[in-house]
Amino acid sequence: MNSTYVPIVSLYSAAKGVLFRSLPERLIAFLRLIFSVFALVAIYIDPTNPATYVEEIYILFSLYVIYSAILTYVSSSINFRFPLQLIIHCTDIAALSVAVLLTDGLGSPFFTFYTFTLFTATMRWGWRGAFSTAAVLAVLFVAISWEDLEFRLSKDSQSNILIMRGLYLFVSAAMLGYLGAYMDRSRRRLARLAAWPLESGAVGSSSPLGALRHATNVLGARWVLVVWWDEATQLKRVAYWSKAASGFAELDTFAPWEDLVLSSQKAEFFPSGVAAREMWHAIDALVSPLDQEARPGPAKPRQRSFAFAPLQSRHFRGGVLIGDLSYHGEDIVSLGEIVAIRISADLERDLLTREVAEAAMVQERERVARDMHDSVLQDLTAASLILKSALAQIPPGPSAALKEVSWLLANQQRRIRTFVERTSLDAAPAPQSLEEQLDLLLRTLERQWKCRLNATVAPPGLRLPGSLSLHVFQLISEAIANAARHGQASEVAIAISASDQHVSIRIRDDGTGMPTGNKGAVVAKPRSIRKRVADLDGTLDLSSIPGHTQLSIRIPVHDCR
Repeated sequence: MNSTYVPIVSLYSAAKGVLFRSLPERLIAFLRLIFSVFALVAIYIDPTNPATYVEEIYILFSLYVIYSAILTYVSSSINFRFPLQLIIHCTDIAALSVAVLLTDGLGSPFFTFYTFTLFTATMRWGWRGAFSTAAVLAVLFVAISWEDLEFRLSKDSQSNILIMRGLYLFVSAAMLGYLGAYMDRSRRRLARLAAWPLESGAVGSSSPLGALRHATNVLGARWVLVVWWDEATQLKRVAYWSKAASGFAELDTFAPWEDLVLSSQKAEFFPSGVAAREMWHAIDALVSPLDQEARPGPAKPRQRSFAFAPLQSRHFRGGVLIGDLSYHGEDIVSLGEIVAIRISADLERDLLTREVAEAAMVQERERVARDMHDSVLQDLTAASLILKSALAQIPPGPSAALKEVSWLLANQQRRIRTFVERTSLDAAPAPQSLEEQLDLLLRTLERQWKCRLNATVAPPGLRLPGSLSLHVFQLISEAIANAARHGQASEVAIAISASDQHVSIRIRDDGTGMPTGNKGAVVAKPRSIRKRVADLDGTLDLSSIPGHTQLSIRIPVHDCR
């Protein structure tokens, strides 16, 4: 590296640190002091014309230097608010206007320092301050130079100077006003990012629709779409949100987006044109699994710009697509990256919440299993022994009912012991044959509730993970108990089917039905079943009329076979 390059870089870093560490009012006060000192030195070296006002100019800038020094000193300890800022601003304008008036008006060398007041107004009040100050300065400049103007077309006319300098004021105000508006918009966007909703919609449903709704407001976009997949399960999802509609779906493929997601290392901006049209076709293909009303718009290309930001975290990979942008600034790329990071954090938080909940459920199940082994199972064993001893002393006729009770007790002992053994295993339970377990369960429930039970399983030979099969059997047991106990059903039919992603359970009985309201709708779904299905992220539908009640349960599962 060049030896002269290092000091330059160090000096640049030091200057940048001083500028960004300084408070705005302190920086303004320091620049005012520098300007006033150099102006006084310049007047001393080269007195201005006309010479009759030299002494007045000396006095003016001497006072201005003292005034600037005082403001520089107190700026480190006083928090300047609007009324004081306005007084200081008006003082600066007045001092500069007097200097212009005393130093040849239109030809004054101090005119260029009007830009200083435009700069300070922009820093304090944004674009409104810049344009308001420019208007005031233009009026003052015309008033100061009025006597020097000759409103006729001649070589000696100074109207062109007035026009050019007035135009200079407003061009400078426009540029600084844009900077002020840009700063205001950036502050608002950062404030909205800081207010990112905790309940973003990801938890529970794995759909970040709440985050997308917030992202459209932050980015100034009409719609935002996110595609992602789980690195472990490779389950692909797409979510879309706009003010008109929203949607969420699971996909089989990301084509043609997968290559873009895998190849993108940073956010990109795509202006209107061929790239935008091609991207629109890709968007239309990607969101086709969503309902028609949830799609971004008509299936035709739009002459709009797009931005894409990759999404990557420990467990997820994907991208965020931002379309129909209201603002086409360079910051859209950085903001898109931030939004992608926030959405990936929401997805990670959702996954962590699920893992913690599952771990808590496993621990609670183990605790319940220990309690059942140490209390309920031992009590049932003691009751069975007492009942067996009593049966030996009772004649055969009256003992039939007690034998049935003894069988039920023994069966419950076996079920509890099986539950305890499965729960106590360190390894994950192996998938169980559903037909065999279901047949054993139904024979037990038939004897218990005195009703006919029949079941079908599709596909034949279906196996489920042990934890899921336990939930399925608990749901079936509770539904049959409700049908027999509350609905006086004499027959219950159970149908279980499974696909690659869901297990469906349909339970239909011929009982008296569920209580209904005035319009015939079921008043309430069974609380225990509803709670268990909700814990499994499933859905529950219930239809009931006298003589026909049906429960339809759908549980997501990605490893059933």
